[in-house]
Amino acid sequence: MERADPPGISPEPPLRTGPDPNATTEQEEISKQTLDQKTQVAEHTRKERMRQCFGWGTIAVLCTAFMLIIVAIIVVGLHYLTPSSWHWLEDSSLDAITTTLFSGSLFVFFGLYVRDKLLVN
Repeated sequence: MERADPPGISPEPPLRTGPDPNATTEQEEISKQTLDQKTQVAEHTRKERMRQCFGWGTIAVLCTAFMLIIVAIIVVGLHYLTPSSWHWLEDSSLDAITTTLFSGSLFVFFGLYVRDKLLVN
């Protein structure tokens, strides 16, 4: 007596028999002693790919920060150059932007100074 599959359900796929092609390839590489070399190349490729992703992420963050700084400088400059009737920033907002820009520039200059002193032989 054969089992009938319910309608709408496909029959189970047949079990795969015979040699596993991946196992056969791995066994051949072990016998040729090339498996370690291929493993090292694959590991190096993974590390390089991760470094590239990290590099692109760093560049994206730095470009975004640079653009925000430029926009903040333009906004503050326009605020000081335009007539009072055109001002759209409140004093607290303007103070926050100028404080951030000033402290950020001091931090950058201090960091460059310390880096130069540390790199001197």
